[in-house]
Amino acid sequence: MKNFSGFRFSAKQRIVYTCEAILLTAAIGEAFYGSFTAGIVLSPIALWFLKRKKRICEKRELENLKEGFKECLLLVMAAVNVGYSFENAWKASLDELMGLLGKEHIMVKKLGEINARLAMNENIESVLEDFASASGMEEAGSFCEVMKFAKRSGGNYRKIIRRSVLQIREKIEVESEIRTLTAGKRMEQRIMSLLPLGICLYLKASSPGYLDVLYGNVKGMAVMTLLLVMYAAAFVLSEKIVDIEV
Repeated sequence: MKNFSGFRFSAKQRIVYTCEAILLTAAIGEAFYGSFTAGIVLSPIALWFLKRKKRICEKRELENLKEGFKECLLLVMAAVNVGYSFENAWKASLDELMGLLGKEHIMVKKLGEINARLAMNENIESVLEDFASASGMEEAGSFCEVMKFAKRSGGNYRKIIRRSVLQIREKIEVESEIRTLTAGKRMEQRIMSLLPLGICLYLKASSPGYLDVLYGNVKGMAVMTLLLVMYAAAFVLSEKIVDIEV
C-alpha cells in the first residue's frame, strides 16, 4: 500500500508548482533586492516552497482519505448489521462506495487493495493494520485496536464496532466542520501574506526609483534582508495560527 510519507507530485503538479516557485523567487528578488536574477541566490526559497506544497497536498489527500474511510466504515457497519460477516462486509461495500465517491477516489482504490488481499485469504486484522500504518490515519489505527479487542472479548462485536464507527464518524465530521469554519480565515491569511510583496512590486512599477536607495549598497541590502527574514517569520507564524489540529 502507498505510504503517504512517500507522496509524489504528478507530472502536471510538478510543472505548475515549479513554475510558481520560480516566479515567487524572482518576485522576491525584484522586490527586496531590485533584481529578478537575485532569485538565483534565493533558490532555497523555491525548494522550501515545493516542500510546503508537498505537505499541503499530503494533508489534502489524507483529508480525502479520512472522508472516504468514514463512508466506508458506515457501509461496512450497515453490511454487518444485515448479516454479512465482517470480512465479507468489506467486499460488499466496494460497489456502493464506488457509486458514492467515484472510482478514482483514493479510498475506493484502497478498499480495492484491501479486498484483493482478503481474496488471498489474508487475515483481516493484519490487512487493516497495514492500511492504518501506510495511511498514517489515527482513526484507522484506533479502529483496528477496537476490532481486535472485540474479536478477542467474544462479546457482541457488532455493537462494539458500531460504537467505534460512530465515534470515528463524529471525530471526522468535527474536523471537517472546523476546516469549513476556518476556510475564510485561511484565505485572509494567504491574502495578507502576499500584501507586503505586492506593495513592494507596486511601488517599483508605479514609482520607479522610489526604492533605489535600498538597492545596490550594503546598508540597503542589510535592511531588506532583515525585512525579508521578518516577513518569512510572520508568514510561518500566521500559518501555524490558522492550522488548527483536532
